[in-house]
Amino acid sequence: MIILRQPSSRVVVPVLVGLGILLGPGFGLPDASRASRALSPVLSDYEVIRLEPGDVQQQVRTTGELRFRYKETVFDFKLAPHDLRAPNYQAVETGPGGVRRILPRGPVTTFKGRLSGQEDTHGRFTVTADGVEGVVFAPGERY
Repeated sequence: MIILRQPSSRVVVPVLVGLGILLGPGFGLPDASRASRALSPVLSDYEVIRLEPGDVQQQVRTTGELRFRYKETVFDFKLAPHDLRAPNYQAVETGPGGVRRILPRGPVTTFKGRLSGQEDTHGRFTVTADGVEGVVFAPGERY
């Protein structure tokens, strides 16, 4: 038996923000109508947020801030790197003949932080030159 539930607003907001940021111009979407066609069958309320991923990455790395507008609300997050990898994490590449090579540890791409002025609202984001994905936890709020 499969039971489908309507997601709560606490879950919908993170997905909406994450999808909106992800669907920026760096992902080849020529206009908002293409994003709308993709999202309309599964979401009843959303807003596409267009950000330049490279600019966002630079801003987060230099200032620790991520700022975007969603449904007339400005989200201004103060972020800090949050490495999710274990201390002994290793990326390994297997080449021809099964030869394994340990790859250098790359930079941290995951961040966490709080919304300025609202300590009970926090976010988790993955920020790279290719895009931004994120989750915003806002108890009791609907955006």
